[in-house]
Amino acid sequence: MNRKNDRSYSREEIVVYLERELTYYEKIWELTKKQEETIQSGDIKKLGVLITEKENNVKDIKHLMKFNVKILDQISHHTSALLLDKTIKTLFRKKQSILIDLSNHDQKSIDLLISSIDDMRTRAGILGKRSRILKTLKMHQLRSPRFLDVVQ
Repeated sequence: MNRKNDRSYSREEIVVYLERELTYYEKIWELTKKQEETIQSGDIKKLGVLITEKENNVKDIKHLMKFNVKILDQISHHTSALLLDKTIKTLFRKKQSILIDLSNHDQKSIDLLISSIDDMRTRAGILGKRSRILKTLKMHQLRSPRFLDVVQ
């Protein structure tokens, strides 16, 4: 048997991996909180920057996972045994908590964006009506009303 393929990762290596993964999720969590504030303020440029930063952190997580497939495999196959370790259990709980909060906040952000878009559509509609009214008034000032315009 080849020892490299059968390598069993130590507790420390698993903890280091989980801690690195957790730091990325914490960064995403902080960006998500800022994202909600930015949506409320209406700063589109800052929102774009925050979303790009979140995407970069997600790419970093994927990259981390890609190069630690064997650790992830060991974690998935020995989860119950690993959860007996308090440090690993705490890291798993933190990760789970952050993921749940991220999901909830992202849904709130989506709802907030939808309501903002609806508000903008309403305002645009009102402005559109105003501009049509102003154009109509200008046209009536330029030419005298016809008999049909007066009757209607």
